[in-house]
Amino acid sequence: MTWVLCVNKFYLKNKAFIKYEGGRKFVISKDWLLEDIKVVKKIHKKQILRFSDYKLLGGKYSKASFIKYFGSWKNTLHLVGLESANITIIWTESQFLLDELQKIIATLGRNPFSYEIENLGKYPYLHYRKAFGSVKKSLIALAQSSENANG
Repeated sequence: MTWVLCVNKFYLKNKAFIKYEGGRKFVISKDWLLEDIKVVKKIHKKQILRFSDYKLLGGKYSKASFIKYFGSWKNTLHLVGLESANITIIWTESQFLLDELQKIIATLGRNPFSYEIENLGKYPYLHYRKAFGSVKKSLIALAQSSENANG
């Protein structure tokens, strides 16, 4: 099968999502890009998606495609209801992290390891490390906040 036949077959199968301008030039629709992120979102199951995670989990498109159509990776994520990691690290409040940590402890029935925070929590381990210095220090902060709340 020649290249042109392969391209034509691909186009016929996916013509709802792309515009074919002949030869090797395809124009991908915004819907197709967003649909690909939604597929990865179902696999990832976290609120924060880094582009490197998108690619590792089977994302098909380059960052340049998202920037071309949506202006930035962050704008693209907001359209599908996700957050970008670099912004969230700055703006994640310590109390949100402690609340999430408390939910993880309730789920496990014990203090979590850092990999369990990654697997069970909404925020990556890096956020706890950035806010508190380590998982151990975040557990200490949680205990202190519980003591202050109880009197």
